[in-house]
Order: sequence, then structure tokens, then C-alpha cells
Amino acid sequence: MCAIFLATALAATSCTDAQVNSTESPIRTVKPVSFDDEYKATDKWLICWYLCGTDLESKSGAASSDIQELLNGKLPANVQVLIQTGGANQWQNNVISGSAVERYIYDAEGLKRLATLDDADMGNVNTLADFVRFGKENFQADHRVFIFWDHGG
Repeated sequence: MCAIFLATALAATSCTDAQVNSTESPIRTVKPVSFDDEYKATDKWLICWYLCGTDLESKSGAASSDIQELLNGKLPANVQVLIQTGGANQWQNNVISGSAVERYIYDAEGLKRLATLDDADMGNVNTLADFVRFGKENFQADHRVFIFWDHGG
């Protein structure tokens, strides 16, 4: 098994026998990257969480469990999580509606519902684009992170 792996790895990296048998390394040295100046402790972060519950939520409450896990953590003041929920017939909590798309913000002060929208297809590009646009227009951030959550991504 190891021989097959080694042969595959050598073939994939185009190493020749001369390189393998020589003292010369076939691996190139890469200059280390420094992120010291990239992020500041005061930078604002927006995490956009597109949460399409699917049957993972309706049947087993997997999305509700992940939301609860998020709520158990305390966010620093410079981090906000913008959440859009939808795509489940039923949510296994007493907050989120199965008949609407909802938007929430979670920050250092807790979870707040921002909007309840008409039910929409969470797999439709327009539904996604509207959420992205909403986040961009309503939340200033130095850095943005996007998370898709669904049943098969």
C-alpha cells in the first residue's frame, strides 16, 4: 500500500528517479507568509450563515442544534453573525418558522430577529443574491465570511 502511495505521489509531482536518488529535494522552499499586518483586533467581522434546514432540520433538528451551539458561545464585540433560515418544513425549536424565510443577527448582545420574509426557495440563486445584498448593504465589515449550511451543498 505504501509503495502504491509513494509511486502515485512521485508521479503526481513529476519527480524523476534522478531527483529521488539525489540529495536534491524535489520540494521547493516557499517563503513563509506573515499575516501580522493583515488583521487587527479591532477589525469588524461579518459571518453570513445561509442556513437551509432541509430534512436534516425537519427530521432530526440538526440546524437547530448548530444554532444552539453558536448561541452557547460568547462573541466579541467586533463579530456579528447574520443568519438566514429557510428550506425546512418544520424547525425543531420554538423560534424559527417553517413557513417563512427569516433573518437574524447574533452578536455580543444576543440573537435578534431582523425580518420575516415570504417563504422562498433557498436553492434559488435570487434568494441567495438577496441575502448577500442585504448583508452588504446593512452591515459594515472589514472582513466577511460566508457559510452555506444544507443537505449536500
